[in-house]
Amino acid sequence: MSHMEEAQQLVDRHFASSVKYWDKVYRERDLAATIYQRRKQQTLSWVAQLGLSSDSKIIDVGCGTGRTAVALAQMGFQVCALDHVPAMLDQARRCAAQAMVSEQVIPTLGNVSAMQFEDGTFDLTVALGLLPWVSDPDQALEEMLRVTKPEGYLILSSDNSYRLNYLLDPLEHPLAVPVRRRVAKWLRRAQILPSAIPLRMQSVARFRRLLSFHNLQILNETTIGFGPFTFFRQPVFSDSIGIKLHQFLQSLADGRLPLLSAVGAHHIVLLKRSSSVTHDSESGI
Repeated sequence: MSHMEEAQQLVDRHFASSVKYWDKVYRERDLAATIYQRRKQQTLSWVAQLGLSSDSKIIDVGCGTGRTAVALAQMGFQVCALDHVPAMLDQARRCAAQAMVSEQVIPTLGNVSAMQFEDGTFDLTVALGLLPWVSDPDQALEEMLRVTKPEGYLILSSDNSYRLNYLLDPLEHPLAVPVRRRVAKWLRRAQILPSAIPLRMQSVARFRRLLSFHNLQILNETTIGFGPFTFFRQPVFSDSIGIKLHQFLQSLADGRLPLLSAVGAHHIVLLKRSSSVTHDSESGI
């Protein structure tokens, strides 16, 4: 078994064991739920502004428990909900049935790096929280581009390695990452630590370079999520105070405050493939 295959198995087992959490997070009111729900709401807002026709085809890659796919179906679209974990797709089916949109949501087992669709199948490709978990982000992005129509759109998110709460915690700071990795590698060789679940975070600047390399134009972008704040991995605020602090910082980031725009937990972008579109992240669509 190759290293990439082993890493994929670790990711699949992780998500298969956390289906209940990922379904609940879109219905709870704690800080993590508040951030993920905001990411979903931003996605739906951008989709509404695109003015896609009702017969447009959408794929939600790495759909998880299907909450975003169901919301898109409720907007009147046909949605392919693709995931690599059968347990996630089972929950997506239940979610679609409860929302009475089973005919519009098509749960599909598949791998983002080798999707079984013809070129240019979809008008819109959505992938929230997917890229940090794939073994080869470049290959995944190329495959998503392949199945998206030449004039189609993509909405993608990246986990920010330079998020504010990491910058303020000495143990989580990006400068400490190389040391932590070396120590963890030694402990795993000594069989003191189990194999790590791979998670590929990157800075906002590096994410933009990845998109630029694939000739994608950013129509809109935003940073989402501040917290939870810790010091030496110990919580600094209660969850209720953390939510209020997140909402305050989020309001400043939404106002395009430069320092905050690069340090949110997630960076989400609306993209278009056509080279005729100019980059204008400030004006929106």
